[in-house]
Amino acid sequence: MIFVSDAPDDMVEDLHMVPAHSVEEAMEKAKAIVKKDDYKVTVIPDGVSVIVIE
Repeated sequence: MIFVSDAPDDMVEDLHMVPAHSVEEAMEKAKAIVKKDDYKVTVIPDGVSVIVIE
């Protein structure tokens, strides 16, 4: 999970997430993680009140 916020990177990493400070940075990190050009993302704007079922 890539977490976009202004929170300190070490705090986000301690929560077992990948930190990013913009949507663009998050998309670059997602592409690097999956290592392909054709991928999908799910955006959860308010994660504390959403349950994702896949």
